Amino acid sequence: MNAPRGSNGLNLVENKNVNGTISSKPTHRFVCLACTSGAGHLVLGDCKDYYLGTPYTVDYWECESCGLVQQSPLPEDTSIFYEAYPIHSEKGFIFTWFRKLLMTGAYYPAKSTDTRQRLLDFGCGDGWFLENCKSKNFDLLGYEPEPSHASRLGDRLGIPVESNVENLLAANAGKIDILTMNFVMEHLIDVNRVFAQAQQLVRPGGVFYFSVPDFNSIERRIFGKKWHNIDAPRHISFPDAPLIEKLAERHGFRVVKSSGLPFLSGFAASIPVVLTGRFRYWLFLLSIPLSYLFNLVWRTSCRGYWLEATNEGSLG
Repeated sequence: MNAPRGSNGLNLVENKNVNGTISSKPTHRFVCLACTSGAGHLVLGDCKDYYLGTPYTVDYWECESCGLVQQSPLPEDTSIFYEAYPIHSEKGFIFTWFRKLLMTGAYYPAKSTDTRQRLLDFGCGDGWFLENCKSKNFDLLGYEPEPSHASRLGDRLGIPVESNVENLLAANAGKIDILTMNFVMEHLIDVNRVFAQAQQLVRPGGVFYFSVPDFNSIERRIFGKKWHNIDAPRHISFPDAPLIEKLAERHGFRVVKSSGLPFLSGFAASIPVVLTGRFRYWLFLLSIPLSYLFNLVWRTSCRGYWLEATNEGSLG
């Protein structure tokens, strides 16, 4: 007999509580996304969606072999987590100005050079980063997996935005000078596949840059499950520096640099959840000065990684 399924695609089993009532709990076998180890332990359970308020709750486990913190069990379909997700919608002038003021330092620092370079933003969201690169000396290209969103974004920006990853790889293999993933990797299920695709795209000597929330940060330890940058259920995993070193070597890259990033939203957006039990925009705005002071001392909420393509990966 097949087990019933929950609304997020997880297998569920019925269990009787001590009071005789029936409850549903997910049953699964832990498998690490990075190293396929089956040994892991729970680090944060029943994490709620404090940002959008969807009914989904998830557990985060840590792999005892490579240290990756990830959701377990894994969702079969992540698209259901992004219904009404505002990150992909076009923003007004005030929001755009506000984000540029507060968050520019958390994105790849694109600078004009004498030599024209090809820059691909993989997972470009609402296109804010690409739009800010248009005045610099780049041939720009974007990737978004949802075809209609990619088409609308490309039309608005006047920049090619691909939605088919196979077409993207075929047309741009070895041609990308700079590949950026600004707060993208934590949303993806297969981290090895992401690195393998990056290896195909980036030319030898080219740059692969990505930023991810730092699960080991002081900020996460302060707020626990109510830390905004957990963003359950949309954030699938949180690769850390030692694991990224291993993934880079495996897939033909070397880590040139990593550093903490100023990201005021993480701290400021966690305050409303702690005080009221959910994200509230007005309280987020009031918390920004405190977040600014915190980031002056502890710039560890997120980390940026600069990798150089060597084409010497052990897995090709």
